[in-house]
Amino acid sequence: MKRIVLLSGVLFAAVSLAAVISVPRFFPGDGASKASLDGALIGDARAAWSDPGIVHARFIVRVGNSTSLTVVAEEWLKKETGETRRVEFGTGPTGDDITVQNGQMVAIWNTKHPEVSYRATVLSPTDPWVADASTLLRFKKLIDTGKAHVQSTTTLNGNPALLVKFDIGPGPDMTGASFTPDIFLDPESYLPIEIRSQDESGTTVTMSVTSEELPSNGVPASWFTFSGSPSISQQRVAYQNLASVAQFPVYTLGVSYQTFVLTGATYDQRDDSAGPEAPSVLPHPRLWLPYVATTASGGMIDLAERDASTDQAAAELAAYQGEATSTGSVTIGGQAVTAYYLADAQPIVFAAVVNGTLISGKADLSLPEVTAMLGALQRMNN
Repeated sequence: MKRIVLLSGVLFAAVSLAAVISVPRFFPGDGASKASLDGALIGDARAAWSDPGIVHARFIVRVGNSTSLTVVAEEWLKKETGETRRVEFGTGPTGDDITVQNGQMVAIWNTKHPEVSYRATVLSPTDPWVADASTLLRFKKLIDTGKAHVQSTTTLNGNPALLVKFDIGPGPDMTGASFTPDIFLDPESYLPIEIRSQDESGTTVTMSVTSEELPSNGVPASWFTFSGSPSISQQRVAYQNLASVAQFPVYTLGVSYQTFVLTGATYDQRDDSAGPEAPSVLPHPRLWLPYVATTASGGMIDLAERDASTDQAAAELAAYQGEATSTGSVTIGGQAVTAYYLADAQPIVFAAVVNGTLISGKADLSLPEVTAMLGALQRMNN
């Protein structure tokens, strides 16, 4: 469970800017652009920032009619490569969150706690981490993958702009704000100009983006790289490649299950953020499949899978067996196995071994629903 706490406490801090402006994280998947305007505009937008140089942007938030402005983040975009570096400013002792990405790698660390760092590699172009790692490029990437569309042309402060909407129904995100912000993009570059949303009290939150052009050598080249040894290292794996990456049989619910959608897949290779003697060390890789509900009430299913023959898997299974408050038979992939449940936990925690794979996790479901979910797991072709 330590890993889940760490993800909530450290990695989710990297999307705090999205929370401020009510921009939800999105689900992976292929899809053509749903732009209601001429699709050639998107190609023109790519060309507008592919020439040499660096875009430096500041993200400034105003709440309601307040005259107080807060610079919440800065970002640098290396136009010829698409590499970015984002700094999200913390308050007090929290430090600043830094995110760099180059399309094949996303790295995240905090200036106050550099010993806890995260690196994900082998990213799919449609992986949500690619979009979430850059606020400047997020909206064009979401349009490219069919998660957002251009609703209309308009003007903003007397200048031409594109009004963009997300292709997801309204509902609360983790801050309680609306999923339907108004996003205004520059019609030539598709970079953001302004984002307007509402907080849980109904107050309008406006984030304005001011930018300047810098020469290619305007910032150190090292700003767009991560050269340290990460405490958490993962491969972000495209769904269709899961079976070829993992060294054990893989079982999934597909890209969606009932109201739940797979938000990505990671093959954990290293997690020693709690120290070299901590139980979160991963001498053997683990596959993590997180599913998130698309309904307004939310909810999640976390699946973790690993080779059941390893000492770490045996110790983990023994812990589940010792703490289980309920057991039951379930058929997974045509094989009847015993499932172990911490049924009095919320969400319910579960574990089972099938065909040499330890499947464990937790789910915001009732006990019968968890059993049915386990029964819906299907083996991929590995």
